[in-house]
Amino acid sequence: MGSLAKEIKSWLCILYMMIKTNTQNTDIVILCGGLGTRLRPVIGERQKVTAEVGPKPFLVVLINYIRRFGFSHFVLCTGFAKEEVYNAIQEQYGNEKQVSLEFSDEKISLGTGGAIKKALPLIKSDPFIVVNGDTFSDIDFFSLFDFHDRMKSSLSIVLARSTREDGGNIIVDKNSRVTSFQEKQNKPTLGYINAGVYMVSKNVVPSMPAAETFSLEHDFFPEIVKTERCFGYIHKGEMLDIGTPERYAYAEEYFKARGIEV
Repeated sequence: MGSLAKEIKSWLCILYMMIKTNTQNTDIVILCGGLGTRLRPVIGERQKVTAEVGPKPFLVVLINYIRRFGFSHFVLCTGFAKEEVYNAIQEQYGNEKQVSLEFSDEKISLGTGGAIKKALPLIKSDPFIVVNGDTFSDIDFFSLFDFHDRMKSSLSIVLARSTREDGGNIIVDKNSRVTSFQEKQNKPTLGYINAGVYMVSKNVVPSMPAAETFSLEHDFFPEIVKTERCFGYIHKGEMLDIGTPERYAYAEEYFKARGIEV
């Protein structure tokens, strides 16, 4: 088979999966409001999701990768240094009609859970996907869709292996059901770490804490896994987190090794 025929076949496969999984009508919610205090020695008072990897802001590299799977509607949860996020997005996508971006702005920090709750009026799809704006995993979103549907999951958490001691500890049983969720316990992990990508069915929304400000990782996930159908989608690749100077310095090498354009 010639190279052109292989390319056509590849695009036809992608088109088929886009139709099957309905990615074009599924909302991507990106958390972009973190303070990034550990990264300030390198980037100063900037918003960390706008820190450059090569010539592009990290957030742009992340969105471009996600768009490969047909997603077109993004809700950005912004807080600290939100103007920098606006400017980066406007410069990259301001004249592009194929992508729709909306902003859910926090006047005060609401935590990862509070940010999602505030953004709910902008989230139209069920399920929807939440992504941390300072992490990256080269996951197959089509496969994540299939997993979430096959498991009849209310919450699917993307998990990765790690040798880090600050990555938490998430345990799954033989059927991939999450039985324990502990975020950033500062001790060696026995299970998996949270890769910062979640597929969420709206039936779990009423179970969110009543408080305006709360954390998904500390206040919601540890409780919801006890009562709902929550499963761990295991990603065999490496999760990148740019939250520290060392990990940020590794980002360009990480993307180059995977053939991801920056």
